[in-house]
Parts: sequence; structure tokens; C-alpha cells
Amino acid sequence: SFPTRRSSDLGFLVMFYGIISNSSFLIGMGSIVIGIDVVFFPFTTPETTAFLGYQKAKLVGRVAGILLIAVGIWVGTIH
Repeated sequence: SFPTRRSSDLGFLVMFYGIISNSSFLIGMGSIVIGIDVVFFPFTTPETTAFLGYQKAKLVGRVAGILLIAVGIWVGTIH
């Protein structure tokens, strides 16, 4: 959907600019933006949905988003 694509693109662009400018903070912020996107829109592959079922696949997608946010915080502040 449109909002999902826009926020994913924004996260990617922030991460890319962080890589070019050698800024761990910006790389972390890009990861956090993408992680928030995944938490709110936990799209999983059809294979994952067929294997786990809709509810569990959605939960796995949300957990992956939370982990991405945690990695973004780690990269942006601690690393």
C-alpha cells in the first residue's frame, strides 16, 4: 500500500544517506523507521502464512519489526 511503501522508502533513504555520510545515528534511524513500518504492517510471504497460519505469521512479522527497531537503537546509539 502507499503509506507502507513511502515509509519503507524513507527508511531506506535515511539509511543510505547514513552510509554515505558515515553516520551510525542515521543508519540506526533508518532501521527504526523500517522496523516501525514492519510492526504496523506485518506483511509476510505466502509461504510463511501457509506454514504458520495467518495469525502466527502476523505475530512473526511484528516480532521481526521489533527486533529491527532494537537493532536500529543499538546501531544508532551504542555502536
